[in-house]
Amino acid sequence: MMTLAAAAAEPVGQLISSIGAGDFAASFHAFAMRRFGVNRCHVFSFSQRARPTCVVLQSRSAWVSKAARTLATDYMGGDYHLDPLLKQLDPVDGLWIANDHPRGLRSGYFRGKYYEYSRIGDEISVLARVKGRLIYAGFCRQEDETPFTQQEFQSVCTEAPIVVSSVIRHLEVLDLQRTTSVPGGPDTAEERRRVFFGKVRDALLDSRQGLTSREAEICAYIAQGYFVSAIAQILGISPNTVCTYRKRAYRKLGISRQNELFTGYINLLS
Repeated sequence: MMTLAAAAAEPVGQLISSIGAGDFAASFHAFAMRRFGVNRCHVFSFSQRARPTCVVLQSRSAWVSKAARTLATDYMGGDYHLDPLLKQLDPVDGLWIANDHPRGLRSGYFRGKYYEYSRIGDEISVLARVKGRLIYAGFCRQEDETPFTQQEFQSVCTEAPIVVSSVIRHLEVLDLQRTTSVPGGPDTAEERRRVFFGKVRDALLDSRQGLTSREAEICAYIAQGYFVSAIAQILGISPNTVCTYRKRAYRKLGISRQNELFTGYINLLS
């Protein structure tokens, strides 16, 4: 049988295991590159009336990374007041996804500084107001890259709950670590995966949905992003058997997609 370390989970599993840890930004970037085909992404968190904080600021280009750090400092320092996308948001909880930004911006200070200078040619923005926080995630392509297609935009729309949930839970864990004297948690991604696996498996068994131990076990692996083939190798069973257990479990849980299982799993970590 394969170990958790030997079975490579797709980026969603790496993202989950990094929640509350120092490698969250790198895992978020890997997730964005794999799922959305972007080399640059950023995430800001706005809380009440305080200035925003930067949660993720990643790029594969050294020059872009350096420029982005300078721009992020200016943005958090006050330029966020000039962001036209923020001005359009409703003051109530909700989720918004836009792809008409920056192309819809008129020429001016904000576009010149935050898009033309850093050579951003296209961006999909995911914004969510949840529990008093505003999460603002941007997925960018450079001017020399192909603009987002409608299919890629739909992909971001589908994955948006994962984006928002992972950031919210990451910030909640960091807040908890700062305000309590809870003993330190697992130090490695492999150890964190083991702990999270146990939590979601046990929660599924306690959910009163009638899952068997094997069904809960397989759902726990799926929630961490493992492919059917990897789960089959870990458990020493056939891929068809994994699919059968998955079908039964999804029917009992009233879901049909991995994303639904993922978001439910993330909520268990709060």
